[in-house]
Amino acid sequence: MKNLQNYKIKNKKIIFRADLNVPVIDGKITDLSRIIAIKKSVQKLIDNKNKIFIFTHFGRPNGKVDKKNSTKFICLALEKVLDVNRVSFLNNLKSESIIKKIEELNYGEVCLVENLRFYPGEENLDLNFSKEICNHFDVYVNDAFSASHRNHASISGFPKYLPAVAGDLFINEINNINS
Repeated sequence: MKNLQNYKIKNKKIIFRADLNVPVIDGKITDLSRIIAIKKSVQKLIDNKNKIFIFTHFGRPNGKVDKKNSTKFICLALEKVLDVNRVSFLNNLKSESIIKKIEELNYGEVCLVENLRFYPGEENLDLNFSKEICNHFDVYVNDAFSASHRNHASISGFPKYLPAVAGDLFINEINNINS
């Protein structure tokens, strides 16, 4: 299986699928473990001067934009855990917005993408949705083991259009199952 140990990824535009559906009480993240769990993989991609776009879901907005399920609030926690100056935010998946954000981002920087579940194409495994997004990227890294049982665009669709690589968290989970 291609993974971050055996597949060289340098100076690329990365879709990094994570499960950052973090627990929140009164607008505050109560457990950072899902963010901490992806740190090793993201750090490798930063060190290799990639542009990393973290795709995740939060809550169940049923394919509609719902501000209370926005992922934007996770940016500050990502900055602290990843120990980076800034995590950019991409507030929609329109082609022109993706292109603009890719141009703005420097290699070695991170951008969090708005909630995938705001788009009906995500949970419906819309391959056109997958392809349109993937057209802007070079590699797909899956570190969302906990979401990988879902037949969603970001899990099953993206690997149809990009080289797919397992992140370190994903590999650790497989190793735990096999031990």
